[in-house]
Amino acid sequence: MRYISYNVDGGVMSTVYPLAKQDFEIGILDIMGNPVRIALCSGVYVYNAAHKFRSSLAGVLATSDVLINKSNDNGTFRAANITLPLVADGDIIQFVIGYIDLGGPSVDRLVWMEDGLTSPTNGADVVVHFNSGPSGIFTL
Repeated sequence: MRYISYNVDGGVMSTVYPLAKQDFEIGILDIMGNPVRIALCSGVYVYNAAHKFRSSLAGVLATSDVLINKSNDNGTFRAANITLPLVADGDIIQFVIGYIDLGGPSVDRLVWMEDGLTSPTNGADVVVHFNSGPSGIFTL
């Protein structure tokens, strides 16, 4: 098996969930003081601006360990690339969705979504390469 490497820093659209953006602005969400993870989702998931919690996701193929080397400079969030081991064969990853882990799907807060991927899984590791440039993973 070989690993699959996804660059989410070019040709991919990044969207911050509106409810997360609102809660960042009023100080309810803390992305630096809480664990942040990603979920890989298939095309079964349909984005909705009203989605707030991880329980809104469908077609989840894998979830990551906690992102490390996080930074938030002037509203631009960055983190180290991450590997999701042995993602099952036979699906197509269409979304990388970031969330703040607050204890379970009904309370974990959706933060951002990367759209525009159309890569099949093959049972191997998936390495997600985040944008290391000036725009980071997302900017508020």
